[in-house]
Amino acid sequence: MNKILSTIHLIVLFTVVGLVACSKSAQEEPEVTPQQQEDTVPARQEAVSPSTRTEQYRPQVHYTPHHNWSNDPNGLFYKDGVWHLYYQFNPNGIGCDFGGMSWGHASSTDLMHWQEKSPVLYPDAMGAMYSGCSVVDHDNKAGFGNGAVLAYYTASGEKQVICLAVSTDGGETFWKYDRNPIVPSTGLVNFRDPKVVYDAKRGRWTMLVARGWDLGAEIWHSYNLMQWDFDGIFRVNIERCNMSQWECCDLMYFDQADKWVAVVSINPNGYITGSSTMYFVGSFDGVTFTPDEEDYPRWLDYGADCYAGVTFDNAPDGRKVMTAWMNNWDYAPLCPPQAWKGAYTLPRELSLRRIGDRWVLCSEPVKELNVLAGAWQQAATAMENIGGDYADAWEAQITLSLTQDASVTLYNQYGNRYVIRVDADRRILYCDRGGNTGEFNFSTLFAVPSMSAPIEGNNPYLTLDIVVDQSSVELFADEGSTCVTNTVYPRTIYRNISVDGDVKDLKVRTLETIWK
Repeated sequence: MNKILSTIHLIVLFTVVGLVACSKSAQEEPEVTPQQQEDTVPARQEAVSPSTRTEQYRPQVHYTPHHNWSNDPNGLFYKDGVWHLYYQFNPNGIGCDFGGMSWGHASSTDLMHWQEKSPVLYPDAMGAMYSGCSVVDHDNKAGFGNGAVLAYYTASGEKQVICLAVSTDGGETFWKYDRNPIVPSTGLVNFRDPKVVYDAKRGRWTMLVARGWDLGAEIWHSYNLMQWDFDGIFRVNIERCNMSQWECCDLMYFDQADKWVAVVSINPNGYITGSSTMYFVGSFDGVTFTPDEEDYPRWLDYGADCYAGVTFDNAPDGRKVMTAWMNNWDYAPLCPPQAWKGAYTLPRELSLRRIGDRWVLCSEPVKELNVLAGAWQQAATAMENIGGDYADAWEAQITLSLTQDASVTLYNQYGNRYVIRVDADRRILYCDRGGNTGEFNFSTLFAVPSMSAPIEGNNPYLTLDIVVDQSSVELFADEGSTCVTNTVYPRTIYRNISVDGDVKDLKVRTLETIWK
């Protein structure tokens, strides 16, 4: 995605002049021929040893590249027992600036421990490698062989177009299709971030392509993953949904509810500041997505640092597993870390639950988090020095009665603290990421002392699941019906917790670093 940095904060401005070349599907069967990349990087990076990832603020249970700039996750898929995470990455030099957009790569067998690998897509004559997706072609519909991995990416050069790269070694390496673009420019300034999903009801694939400041997402379909036909444009006639450019869309079907959900990332003017992610619940007939009548936008996460989240293709057992960039375009280039910039949320499992009179898209940490976890320890209302002086990360689960207001304070020995407040009568959560959380003066947009989030439904009890890492706090309330994700920069990790209110249960467990 085309993000241009300024010294104050990131300003998103696209000045690409699109050539009008709106096209339907190709008329002849494409010829499968590898295309050599014109890499702008002289040599591929070798896989990096994780043993040095101990710097201040370095996440210990969230994936980060060893060094350099990274942002949106791309091309996520699962195959043969391995999860593959690609992401926007600048492999050039040793700096932490946006630029040279390539697809970085990491893989995992348990969604927790990640092995960083060499980037798979570098800029070429058609432009930088912006966001996209991957699909596992089990039945050789595209003609590259059973189980080939097809990566659809945005080439952002003179114009933004959708291109194809193919892997026949399980996603370790890709070659670019020689008849790119596979979906040409439609004449828009912004035309990017393809997401391809399988529509089982109609036996074909659907592709969403974000239209940026045109405030919508194009819908295309294909029966063979190669020829794509244009269906229409998904738009929402609600002003609050149209104050920002549309990016990084996703579309998913929940069979138990017989509902479709469209996810749209927006930037700037998000829920808190800068970038955020909204979602819509509705129906999809293969051509048109129609949202249910509700007071949109609905937010996937009510914090400042959960953006561009997309789901893994081919996840086992029909699971809908998502990860997102844990940062915000308003201040990402200014954040304190020097060796690296950019982290990713814990992988989250999505579900659609009926709460009250509406459907709510819920997200909780994946069950694989248990592989890092120690035994639960019970406490009354407080616990100090969790995990000892060298705590990697930890998790707390708290059940509160909503008969009265409550608060949860995470803090360290240096006076840095992060406070979660519960307004029981109004059923609102407030998270304080103000000047007391730690370092904050690198950006005037970072410190936000009162982020609000609704408590869904009418349950008389509220359970909070809180994951605390070296530089982040992820809050999942009431089985993920409300999520608040924020980066923080305390002098050391918050190792202490204190709860004030009608506490029914408090337990804590440590989480071991993923870098061992």
